[in-house]
Amino acid sequence: MTVRARSIAVIAGAELRRVLRGRRGVVLAVLYVGFYLFWGNLLARIAAGAEGALRVSVATLGGGAGEESISFVDLLGGGAGGELAAALVTTPPVALFFLVVSYLSLPLLATLIASDAIAGDIQSGAIRFALTRCGRGSYLAGKMLGQIAVLGLLTAICGALMVALGELRGLAPGWVVTGLVVGRYWCLGLLFGAVFVCAACAISSVATTGGAALLLGVVSLVGWALIWLLGPDLGGVDLARLSPYVQWRSLVIPGQVARGAAVHVAFCGVLAGLAAWALGRRDV
Repeated sequence: MTVRARSIAVIAGAELRRVLRGRRGVVLAVLYVGFYLFWGNLLARIAAGAEGALRVSVATLGGGAGEESISFVDLLGGGAGGELAAALVTTPPVALFFLVVSYLSLPLLATLIASDAIAGDIQSGAIRFALTRCGRGSYLAGKMLGQIAVLGLLTAICGALMVALGELRGLAPGWVVTGLVVGRYWCLGLLFGAVFVCAACAISSVATTGGAALLLGVVSLVGWALIWLLGPDLGGVDLARLSPYVQWRSLVIPGQVARGAAVHVAFCGVLAGLAAWALGRRDV
């Protein structure tokens, strides 16, 4: 497969416009931003009224009848002494909300938007016209970068809205510090989401229709979630490590960011390679 930077840029720009102008892309964008606005505003109001970090009762969670309470970040870290909890304990409330919602929503959002990126073109025959002007490698790379740009744009809008809501509600430590934290989480979240874009494009390269690609993409998300939750061992190998859901914590824990970024880049490389192999052998 030949790859040319100019062709990649053209395909990526065309893919970005296609998604944002399409009915599905517009609906998903409105719902996604609306979700952030609604729950982000609710969180900002609660946090402003509480004048501090949110606390939840163990009894409310069904963990006992006592009055002991634990913080939300303790729950994320699996205990008060967890590395993740220690990393997030000083995170501004709106930045923490942005991080958690991005982690939970990006896999599904990437799958919903990117599932028909290639399968849709194959089904309509549009890929034939694109491949007369560029190689399959440039076409695939452009599609992936265009989809990543869509995720980046949507999450950047949501991050800016979270910072604005925090400032309107007068939440500490102010919009400058909060904005810097949100910006860091945005970069890391985009790397996390890129894994699922590459996975969706790999599935889209072998699917016959956009609908089939979407179904297979959702099934893959469920499969990765099951591997993460069950964590089976095979010959001494922890298969849970093969699920992207397991690796996200290393992106936010100080001292592990470089390793976490390398793992996610490796995920992207493997999935992109599979997509290139499948598309290279596909009769379009």
